[in-house]
Amino acid sequence: MKLLVKSSTLVLVLTGLILTEWAFGSVDMLIWVHLLLGFGYTVLFLLFSFDHISGHLEQLKEKTLRNFTGLVQTLAGGITLFTGFVLYLYGSKPLAGWTEVHLIATLVFSVSIMAHIFNKVRKSE
Repeated sequence: MKLLVKSSTLVLVLTGLILTEWAFGSVDMLIWVHLLLGFGYTVLFLLFSFDHISGHLEQLKEKTLRNFTGLVQTLAGGITLFTGFVLYLYGSKPLAGWTEVHLIATLVFSVSIMAHIFNKVRKSE
């Protein structure tokens, strides 16, 4: 399950970055791939985060960098999903500001995942 979540996160971030105007402009096929993967990822994100949080409930009471990055990851992921749904429902043209919020939340989400994983690797050494 972890590998599925990590790989789908990578694919979603990459397709999202490709969709930004500075990369290729607007490619309809990539937009649909990103949307379909986003809907599937919503289910994965919610199931995995709930299972992950309940599995590490005892460790969450400590104030550590790893817990902070996990909290940032959860909040940024939720904001990314919420703004993604809003953009899907209303489009990106009338809600230009939401597109930037979605992009920033995606970047924060990606950085927090890397920091969370790096902190795990560093602790195990």
